[in-house]
Amino acid sequence: MKRCFFLLLLLAILPLPVQAESMDLHPGESLQKVLDHAPPYAEINLHPGLYNGSVSIHHPVTLKGKKGAVIVGNKSGHVLSIYSNDVIVQGIEIKNSGLASRDAAILVDSARNVKLYQNILKENHTGIFIKGGGRHSIQHNSIHGRDEHFSKRGNGIYLLATDQNNISNNRLTNVQDGIYVDESNSNQFLKNQVANSRYAMHFMYSKTNEAGYNTFRSNINGFMIMESSDLTIHRNKLEKHTNFRGYGALIYNSQDIDFDQNEITYNRTGLSLQKTENVTVTSNQFNGNTVAFQADKQTTDVSLSNNEFAGNIVQTQVERDRFRLDSGRTGNHWDDYRSYDVTGDGIGDVPYQSSSGFSELINKQPPMQFFFESPAMVLWQSVEKMFPISSGASGIDQFPIAQERQTSHPLIFSPILLIITILFFRWVRKARLSKNL
Repeated sequence: MKRCFFLLLLLAILPLPVQAESMDLHPGESLQKVLDHAPPYAEINLHPGLYNGSVSIHHPVTLKGKKGAVIVGNKSGHVLSIYSNDVIVQGIEIKNSGLASRDAAILVDSARNVKLYQNILKENHTGIFIKGGGRHSIQHNSIHGRDEHFSKRGNGIYLLATDQNNISNNRLTNVQDGIYVDESNSNQFLKNQVANSRYAMHFMYSKTNEAGYNTFRSNINGFMIMESSDLTIHRNKLEKHTNFRGYGALIYNSQDIDFDQNEITYNRTGLSLQKTENVTVTSNQFNGNTVAFQADKQTTDVSLSNNEFAGNIVQTQVERDRFRLDSGRTGNHWDDYRSYDVTGDGIGDVPYQSSSGFSELINKQPPMQFFFESPAMVLWQSVEKMFPISSGASGIDQFPIAQERQTSHPLIFSPILLIITILFFRWVRKARLSKNL
């Protein structure tokens, strides 16, 4: 009896769960009026059709769209503005923001715990602008900017002074910067795709951010990192940034960067470090770039290890002579390195030196890259290893990973074979002449 009494008392004290009110909205009805009068945490369902913006949200609600639900702005200011915590916007197409520098399809201003899922944003200046606050989740959105020069577009996702957000699985095309991170810390950027934009991801004055598993393709730059620190850049694909000033990743005046397990392929320059310190470059693949790795004189404390450099026209461009291209204990795999591993420890017995007369020639005469890997250039590089002619700054890997044993080196030994062949034919000719006599 006492047990039943206590159970009843407990039920009377504890609040019962309240089911959120669900509301349906049809084209022609005022979205702003419904948003203003909906109770907190109500769910508002938009049926297919057009709804007029601009609209704003000032208390927690869930705004869901069925396929074909579109909020259309009046081409002035923001289309949807969120000023409340705990708002969810899902499955809605939003278009026609204004054209001012920060006009956006969705503005999130000084709020926390906002969720933006599976929305389609197009024909806007900026896609999503998050200002202040934090702990938002921005996932599975599709953002397509206007089809004009990138200087006239806004950013896809713009973070300003906001922390601890998760930005994942978004697809962004034809914007200025895909994801622009300004004075924002401790954010995660995972599995996003950015193409046909200026910079796929742009960090400014930001720290302790993570960017992983993203795919950046055919932009001017993949990563543009400036004045930032404590960043983890890992397992990204940086492809086809082939503009004459294009980079897979450019890191400028930044500190404490971990750059590991990325695939950097077919870029004008793979990774460039400028005025940067304490950078760890580990287990990346640099394949098919015009220049794979670049560092200026003011870059210090760089560690490179277990990276693969293959099929690049120029492996490295460094401005400081004897720039260290290893970690102090472990080096890298270079496809143009030829040596032996007598001790069998997997490390070549001769240090790898990155500079060459061919790379210097390319810097002065870029069309000469047409002859990359031609027999003449391979022969030239083989001879140069015996008689160095480069006068420029060079990088040194003291612990290069040894190549697998090869049974033959026809291009390297071709001069010897040529001499042997000539002597053989001379001997045969002389023998025949002697026989005839």
